[in-house]
Amino acid sequence: MTDDQLKEWASKASSEIVKREGATLALSACDRDEPAIEADSNLLGIAIAQAIIEAYRASAASAFRRSETRRDK
Repeated sequence: MTDDQLKEWASKASSEIVKREGATLALSACDRDEPAIEADSNLLGIAIAQAIIEAYRASAASAFRRSETRRDK
């Protein structure tokens, strides 16, 4: 994955996270539903963490493939 591809993926992923978890959190905040705010905040954090992990794994796999290609030459 190139840097440009990673940036594009990150932009799309963050947009989707905000649309899903962010919107749900906002609705809970409007309702002043403290338990829902806490639960939705946790879900937002989990979604962000999962996206970071996915990006890291994609980057690490890409770096490994590049190093293997260089070594084979």
